[in-house]
Amino acid sequence: MQGTAFVFCLGCVAVMVMSGFGLYWYKSYRAHSQFGKIAQTPPPSSVLVVYPAENRAFQRAVVAFAEFLQSHWHCQVAIDVWQRGRMSEQGPMRWLTSQMESADKVVVVCGRRAEPWGTEPSPPSFPGLRDHAVPASTEYVFSLAVNMIGGQAHSPSALRKYCAVHLGEERPGACPPAALAACKSFTLMRDVERLSRHLHGAPVRGACCFPSARLGSGSLNSSTARKLRGAIRELEAWENSPSGCKGKAVPLITATAQL
Repeated sequence: MQGTAFVFCLGCVAVMVMSGFGLYWYKSYRAHSQFGKIAQTPPPSSVLVVYPAENRAFQRAVVAFAEFLQSHWHCQVAIDVWQRGRMSEQGPMRWLTSQMESADKVVVVCGRRAEPWGTEPSPPSFPGLRDHAVPASTEYVFSLAVNMIGGQAHSPSALRKYCAVHLGEERPGACPPAALAACKSFTLMRDVERLSRHLHGAPVRGACCFPSARLGSGSLNSSTARKLRGAIRELEAWENSPSGCKGKAVPLITATAQL
């Protein structure tokens, strides 16, 4: 009887040890497997994109930039052209205020023209730009956002939320607003990796919240990345064309939504 009891106890201990080992192995597998990585993926970084009213080529490049952020960098992007219905319900000021408060980062796309807002040269022959009219409220939203950022200039910690982005090489005379002087500035596509780290709060070089955000210039081969590069090249071609510099002025804003 004693021998039977000893064997029984030994068997119970063995079962407990094996169960504990199995539970440990399952947790380790879950943590290191692809499923575990997906389960531990942080929530998307909310990003608000604001920009000045310039021209159709600039508008197309800004939208391509927003699509790129949302497709590749685990960002939930808010931009006026994607939220016209909500802006119509809330009004531009209330919509912008709520987005500025809730966003993890606010990206201000800097304009590239030195001419006063309100007119643009007659467009070169770019048929692909016909569907990229500038919303009527764009300049108002941009000006309001810049003023709100300027109101926080006294707080360096608050300014970490904001950054300036230039689409293509920065042109002389097309400086970012003074309110952004103390904020980080990036140029696409040159600073693509620096921008990804900024948007996800990863200051250490090479570190990022998720692998897909480590995008160097040689690895940007997706359709949205190609679209963004093409839109930037088209913007530069627009600005460098004779009609882009000397053309007859035409109204800039097309009222595409009643806001």
